[in-house]
Amino acid sequence: MGLVLALLQLVWPMDLTATNPSLSQPPGHGGLHLVAHVDHTRGRLVAAQLVNDGNTPVEVLLGYSCGGPEPFQMIENGVSRSFQTGKVVCTGNSFFPAKLAPGAGWDVPSRAIILDENEHTIRVSYTASIPKLWTGTLVSAPIHVSATDFTMRLIAKAAPNHAVEVELVHVWRGNRAFGFLTRWIGVCASPADELFVDDLPYSFIENACDGPTAAVEEPLTNGEFVNRATIHLRPGRHRLRASYRITEETLRVLPTPSSLPRWVGFVSAPEVEIEVR
Repeated sequence: MGLVLALLQLVWPMDLTATNPSLSQPPGHGGLHLVAHVDHTRGRLVAAQLVNDGNTPVEVLLGYSCGGPEPFQMIENGVSRSFQTGKVVCTGNSFFPAKLAPGAGWDVPSRAIILDENEHTIRVSYTASIPKLWTGTLVSAPIHVSATDFTMRLIAKAAPNHAVEVELVHVWRGNRAFGFLTRWIGVCASPADELFVDDLPYSFIENACDGPTAAVEEPLTNGEFVNRATIHLRPGRHRLRASYRITEETLRVLPTPSSLPRWVGFVSAPEVEIEVR
């Protein structure tokens, strides 16, 4: 089983955490129940937790080698959205089981659903029909996700020669002025954002560079700043997501003192898909 779960994490990212959670809803069919939550560590990703509240172990389906966490869905305003965008390119579509001991649970974050920074009321559902494993459908209790003052939007446009023009729009709607570290300038110029292509980190700097780089800080009160870049990807369909993460350590590169407090935190943009030709 350990080898199977190790292989699964190579195919699609999953946080497998054994827990003894407090139950947020009545027990489900067959000793299982489902809990919805948001994984803020990777940017408002919807996550599901399968919990065995029975007295005996239960074998469950976690997902597939090509289809990812297909058994799980997010439900918002009655509309279901898959935890997985597209398919992993591979031969065969093996399923991955896990045995839940009594009182234990597995966390399964979505691959594709990244909530924007607006208000949401969501549930997650789970449906499995593999013989000899737990079969049936579970739906979690609803959870409320509050809006935030800082939002981020990712816009991607295909261009000639396998290029993708990326635009990152950051909007601050708080009632307090902050200084925002927006981008790096100099020989190694790039946005102060993190970009992920097909779940893997992707650098805005595609050519080797070695030279002085300085940070740009912009003051904002109910305003926005926009970062732009052009990257190049192999032909085909790709999933892009981005985040903006500023820590106290990051701010050490900025000159001091500052006339404004400097913003520290994390915000993410909902994922987009693009076809590169």
